[in-house]
Amino acid sequence: LLTAGVVLIGLALSLLLLFIKREISSRLLALYTLVLAIGMAEPLIHAARLSSRFTAYYGAMSFFYGPMLFLYIKNALAASPKFSGRDIFHFGPAILYFILVFISPENGNANKEDDVTVSFVLYELLFYQIFYYTIKSFSLWTRAYSVASKQPVMMMRLTFLKYLLIFSAMLFASSFVFVHVFVMP
Repeated sequence: LLTAGVVLIGLALSLLLLFIKREISSRLLALYTLVLAIGMAEPLIHAARLSSRFTAYYGAMSFFYGPMLFLYIKNALAASPKFSGRDIFHFGPAILYFILVFISPENGNANKEDDVTVSFVLYELLFYQIFYYTIKSFSLWTRAYSVASKQPVMMMRLTFLKYLLIFSAMLFASSFVFVHVFVMP
């Protein structure tokens, strides 16, 4: 019940951000919040015992965490924010994951050991990607903080971004530790 509440709050917040503000950075924050809210629904998805194909596609959503965070930070700190064509390359791992799920056969007779190994490797790659983008986002924030001339509006924005980065890093790190200690020891 708590999980469903958190997911609904996240969905409402993302929709509010998406339709209230027209700036690209606000829309990227809305998409980041949406992806996190969908990610928080994972226990509900597993409890519903949906098809393995659906859960595999659903798993690809996690590959959006890092790029969405990075692109939001980048655009929030930019003098003239924009989404360039090159930014689509940040979503390469998610797109590749979708393609691999699409072309892989749905086979109930698959070797469970191979399935666990593939899941573990994908999970590790996912978290390396998330940590890379989080560090890259912190780097952008540090650079912006060093050149900010104590302008009140910029300092407020930098403070919000700092806490968003800290919260995101703590969320990802705690999830990583939890899985390595309790799920895949």
